[in-house]
Amino acid sequence: MKNIGLGYRLPKIYKGPEIKSVPKGSTKAKEQAKQTWVIRYYVLNPSTGNLELQRITENLNYEKDPDKKLAIANSIVKSYTKLLESGWSPYSENLHLKNSMVSLTISEALDEFIDYHKSKRSRPTSIKTYLSKIKLLMEYLGQTKKVTEIRTIDLINFFLDSEKERQWSAKTFNNTKGFLHMFFNYLKDTDRIAINPFDSFKEKRKSLKSEKHQTFNDQDLKLIEDWLQDNDPYTLFSLRAIYYTCLRPNELRLLQLKHIDLVNKTITISDKISKNKKTETIEIDDNFLEELNILNIGSYNKDCFLIGDRKNIIGTAMSPAGAPYKRFLRCLAKLNLKEKGYTLYSAKHTSNVRKWKSGWSLDAIRRANRHSSIAMTEKYLRDLEKYVEPTLPIPRMVPM
Repeated sequence: MKNIGLGYRLPKIYKGPEIKSVPKGSTKAKEQAKQTWVIRYYVLNPSTGNLELQRITENLNYEKDPDKKLAIANSIVKSYTKLLESGWSPYSENLHLKNSMVSLTISEALDEFIDYHKSKRSRPTSIKTYLSKIKLLMEYLGQTKKVTEIRTIDLINFFLDSEKERQWSAKTFNNTKGFLHMFFNYLKDTDRIAINPFDSFKEKRKSLKSEKHQTFNDQDLKLIEDWLQDNDPYTLFSLRAIYYTCLRPNELRLLQLKHIDLVNKTITISDKISKNKKTETIEIDDNFLEELNILNIGSYNKDCFLIGDRKNIIGTAMSPAGAPYKRFLRCLAKLNLKEKGYTLYSAKHTSNVRKWKSGWSLDAIRRANRHSSIAMTEKYLRDLEKYVEPTLPIPRMVPM
């Protein structure tokens, strides 16, 4: 068979002999799944100049469930199609390219998982729930993240940040963990990953809360500010913005200049970006007003995002999800502070603890954090109290 065209023919699934009869209690699909399936494709052999047949089974024939087997087969076809179209050949095998291309992105894995549940006629409400939970993780990690690259620590950080940002109840926390565990089990069962990263996810909701988002002590905060001042002004501004406004990191990421009123010294958090889906207004602290004036925000288009550009700070597009947090982790690593439980939320918590200790009323702290009730504020401060180190009232983020 002489080579023509691209030098390959795309993979196809061959399911063995056609099923002529079906035993009682079985189905044609089940009987077909018992056959030996093969993925076949043709590729140019450079030594002969011919298109030659290649066969792939991988672990396909260990699976007897027809829906799962078809899902695995379709995944193999999709992966090898991408490989061939990228220029890969089994005759000059590039293992790095193969490992990179064959591995699904989390976005591709989500599509495959949802298609599988639709094919087995899972309840629409279940599919909707799977979709919403996996999309949260995909937003956090980035939709191009390879499923083979997801580690247990990535999941722990996702739950830590999501619990604080969305104020998950124990039930929501555990339900989300359960749904994601099933998603990764599917990927393991279909040989998309070798190990389910949830298998070593032993942390309970209570212990997660106690280990992360701790308040800064003054010495560490000074070290962090000095390092960021010299190396990463974008993350320094983000940290100060959270400290002075008590905005949640994702709300800050979505904040546009049109929401900031320098004349009346207010910031409007619209219902489109607010966690509680309510439009609310907070006052701009004089120290934060100084930070905004340094940026000269009046010279920018009102549709620009306050932290949209890592070089200029203000930018025309919103920053990627998790960008300031990942840059902050780099700072902590440089200063050997990663084991102290600090996150961007630590800036908000430190701000609230200092407000409380310097005499702010509960209602003033409630309004600053946009809590719905005093009871919520009291609970919030009780959760933080065990981490508090004695401090004097400090008007600026770092003592002068």
